[in-house]
Amino acid sequence: MKGFQKAYLRALGKTLDPTVIVGKGGLTPEVMREVHRAFDRQELIKVKFTAFKLKDEKDEMAESIALQTDAFMAGMVGHTALFYKVASDPKRRLISVPAAPEEELVGAGSGGGKLLQRVAGK
Repeated sequence: MKGFQKAYLRALGKTLDPTVIVGKGGLTPEVMREVHRAFDRQELIKVKFTAFKLKDEKDEMAESIALQTDAFMAGMVGHTALFYKVASDPKRRLISVPAAPEEELVGAGSGGGKLLQRVAGK
């Protein structure tokens, strides 16, 4: 997945509350069942790691969730990871990840200081 696609998903996920909370027990079978159930209901979920402070631990668990659910991790901020999985039923697909960026930053202006502006359709 490309950077602008991850950014798109992260923007959608900003308003979401954590769907699943991983406590001190880690990724137990019960937690993984809840993650699978969450993906049955929606395509974009947040998982919060409450008892884990080390980045390596959170990264390892997030990778494990992604592998076990066939989902994509769109990002992690603090103790919360955002995951996306395309709904298996086409009728339940609500998120359409863009194939190309809608706009990109390009340099404009003259002189030493370049000004960046947004240009649509490039």
